[in-house]
Amino acid sequence: MAITNPYVEYQNVRYSTVSRGNLLLIVYDGAVNFLEEAKNRMIIKDFSGRGLYIDRAFGAINEMRNSLNYEVDDKLAGSLNQLYFFMTKQLSRASLENDVEAVEIVIALLKGLREVWKEAVKKDSIPQTAKERV
Repeated sequence: MAITNPYVEYQNVRYSTVSRGNLLLIVYDGAVNFLEEAKNRMIIKDFSGRGLYIDRAFGAINEMRNSLNYEVDDKLAGSLNQLYFFMTKQLSRASLENDVEAVEIVIALLKGLREVWKEAVKKDSIPQTAKERV
């Protein structure tokens, strides 16, 4: 019989019951935290740590891209897709050139988008289950 980690079980329940809008806020927070840590690793020249945290941020941004629903608002989804693509290009540059400024650009963009989503969630303009897509 496998032993389960109660913390992992709690997190699984937490994320499966959170609204779709709040789940996206969690993803934005994760991406920003990963990039802040990547930036710290860049400064101390911990290249493997930098790569690990940039990869995690890539994953979060790809989740954001995958959540886009072109049927709801084709123009908005397209614009967000282009912005997410720009972010991934910046992170590739940051990883290859140890460019802290590129990471800071992406952090600023993510924080701005997060604030917009936060306001949208407050207004209940986002579908309420994590299984629905924007």
